[in-house]
Amino acid sequence: MNEGTTGLLVLVTVSILSAAILHWSIKRYLLASFISAVSSSVIFQIIGFIMIGHYDPLILIAFVTGACAALGIAAIVGIPFFITRRRTQ
Repeated sequence: MNEGTTGLLVLVTVSILSAAILHWSIKRYLLASFISAVSSSVIFQIIGFIMIGHYDPLILIAFVTGACAALGIAAIVGIPFFITRRRTQ
């Protein structure tokens, strides 16, 4: 596995875990999705800093790109939570 594949796997894993935790604890679907996207991207940047020892020179672009990918993942992960909450009301 090369660096790109490893980084993508870490981002997806962090995004899924963050989305599941936040959708479980926050009832509003869109709010949980946006908070999950931002927190996933921040956590991913921190993990990258720990692994390589310095911040990426293009950290803002990486942050926005990671947040967009994490938003898509959070939207998908949140669907079962949304459906379950809709049925219980």
